[in-house]
Amino acid sequence: MQKIVTYTFNVFLKLQLFPYLFSLQQVKRRKQAQKFSSLWTSVWKEQAYMSEEDSEKIIAHYNTFTPYSIDYIVRFLYIWPVGIVRIISKNPFGLPTLNDFTISPKFSSLGMDEIIEVTLLSVKKVFRQYSHVVALLLIRQVYKYTIHHGISGIVVAADRRLWFLLKRILLLPFTQIGDSQLYEGSVTFPGYLHIPDWEKEVKKRNFPRNLLEKSVERQD
Repeated sequence: MQKIVTYTFNVFLKLQLFPYLFSLQQVKRRKQAQKFSSLWTSVWKEQAYMSEEDSEKIIAHYNTFTPYSIDYIVRFLYIWPVGIVRIISKNPFGLPTLNDFTISPKFSSLGMDEIIEVTLLSVKKVFRQYSHVVALLLIRQVYKYTIHHGISGIVVAADRRLWFLLKRILLLPFTQIGDSQLYEGSVTFPGYLHIPDWEKEVKKRNFPRNLLEKSVERQD
């Protein structure tokens, strides 16, 4: 698989067709939902976020929020699911990050704002080395969602690797809003991203639009 992916990337780069390697889909059908679930659980087990012993409990926890969530899948060559993300909207159970972490008093009013939680951001290992393209496509979709729906902010629970990706690689202006803690198998940081601040960064840095805006978004 690694050799096939590398060869395909190189060919598409030479032909300047690189953005069309991927398509984005919103999960709407049962088969898509099964692919979504299979991908994030396999990535989490591979990264030791959960073991076979606690997988049932963690999966049940996230299934609680499925009716209040919008899920997206990125596919490679329109076929293979390679990355996913979930957006959880306000719901009767609250947002997991605000529920499960001790939030600084400075941010205690977040629960009253029009915010969402972004979670389950997962990319297959073989696709993580290619300039974070899959993660960028998923983050781009989150950005579009927040603008379209008038969302004021995003909360996340990010382990060290994801926190580094968001803050240092993608340069997203996340703020830590509480103490880190051991959470679902790793030390995790509760974070908040104020959308107006993100918009300023997008305009200032010209967020990689040539790549992202040419990517194919599928509605089926």
